[in-house]
Amino acid sequence: MAARPAGATPLPPPRFVALFDFDATTTGDLGFKKGDTLLIINKDDANWWTAKASATGKVGTIPANYVVPIPAENEKPTPPVGSIPTPTAATAAAAAPPPAAPVSKSTPVASSPSAGEEGRESNNKVRWFHGKITREETEKLFEQHGSKDGLFLLRESVNYPGDYTLCVCFERGVQHYRVEKVAEGGKLTVDQESYFDDMIHLVDHYRMESDGLCTRLRQPIVKRGPQPKIDPKIFKKAGWEIQRSEVILGNILGSGNFGEVYEATWRSQKVAVKTLKGENAMEDFLAEASVMTRLRHKNLVQLLGVCLDITPIYIITEFMSKGSLQDYLRSRGRREIPMATLFSFAQQVSSAMVYLESRNFVHRDLAARNVLVGDDNTAKVADFGLAKNANEQDVVEGGKIPIKWTAPEALLNNTYTNKSDVWSFGVVLWEVYSFGRIPYPRMSHTEVVQEIKRGYRMESPEGCPTAIYNIMLACWQIEVDRRPSFREIETQLEKAAGTAM
Repeated sequence: MAARPAGATPLPPPRFVALFDFDATTTGDLGFKKGDTLLIINKDDANWWTAKASATGKVGTIPANYVVPIPAENEKPTPPVGSIPTPTAATAAAAAPPPAAPVSKSTPVASSPSAGEEGRESNNKVRWFHGKITREETEKLFEQHGSKDGLFLLRESVNYPGDYTLCVCFERGVQHYRVEKVAEGGKLTVDQESYFDDMIHLVDHYRMESDGLCTRLRQPIVKRGPQPKIDPKIFKKAGWEIQRSEVILGNILGSGNFGEVYEATWRSQKVAVKTLKGENAMEDFLAEASVMTRLRHKNLVQLLGVCLDITPIYIITEFMSKGSLQDYLRSRGRREIPMATLFSFAQQVSSAMVYLESRNFVHRDLAARNVLVGDDNTAKVADFGLAKNANEQDVVEGGKIPIKWTAPEALLNNTYTNKSDVWSFGVVLWEVYSFGRIPYPRMSHTEVVQEIKRGYRMESPEGCPTAIYNIMLACWQIEVDRRPSFREIETQLEKAAGTAM
């Protein structure tokens, strides 16, 4: 068994106790009985948490409102999420039936199988399992994905047929661990001490702790390939379907990637409705809606629901009264918009992108035209038609690529990462402080690509604070690793606040 890495011992996962029985109804759920102890691994979704059963070691998704934290001595337990407060957890469990497991409005619609985050199906459907690839091909994949600590994949062993190899990145190198399949019972082991029923349980274990590996498994390298089609019925099952009779269309606001966008009314509130009239772009349209179900942030335009019963199908989102940031800047200009408002827009967009970065999503079309402005000058990033999980690499149709906003590595190699979004954010900053001008004025798309390769960068807009322009230049570093993360950009903006307003 490999030596444990040096360093402080991490805090153990918080312990919760089940108030009710829960039967696993879908792949990836973790069933449990009232009174079972559960270790909470991940709370990214407010309603569905990832947990490990203390008794069995199994990992899966649980409804947050079925459990309460195990209190310290002399403390009363906290009521479950979404429940009516009761004097004690014990009386709640005794007197009340189990609440409905959360489904509507926050249940994400997945476009692919999931195990934890990536897939919990047979080996050929687990998207971090790459099958028969060589050691050299493996190490090239890690290099392409940035060689970050905790990157991992599983492959078939070349030297030991029937076994597997767990490949983990640490300190820019790749460690290859033999995963032996035990003859009796078919269990899997890395160290001859811990045994697992299948590769999914093995990966779940090492995601929680390194347990002798060079580091804990953090981010999978997902196998490329065609993505499963999205079944429209999934939206209904997850609680996102809206009755078409409740939606009253108003004026056309403009045209989107798939069809017209309308101002509309739904249940007495003003909303925006994207429509799709034809069938050709159905998959892309549903993919955008699927992405939106998984994202929730104050500076992202929120999905309210979909209408899928007949054509045209609708994506219904919150309404942003002042339109796109690009139009807002152009129509008001320098005389009407104070520097403090420009700086606020920059901070709000960066906040949204910090969130996307934390969720491992790449927007791929970040531009002022895709940021919407509300009544109180709230800015929200919109248009997720090209957004992908950072592990999914596929070809963007040439006609859709926004050349002047796209990072060089994305243009030349079709490599999209959060750092390519950082490049685009630099262009958005330039748009904001130039009051909506088109980037690279008087230059064709071909000229833009050529000039960027030669080292050209746009000049600072008139009146733009030096600190803001320095952030733009940092975003436009040709070497991806030299660009700041969005978290770092957010910090830089905070430091610039005194001089930028």
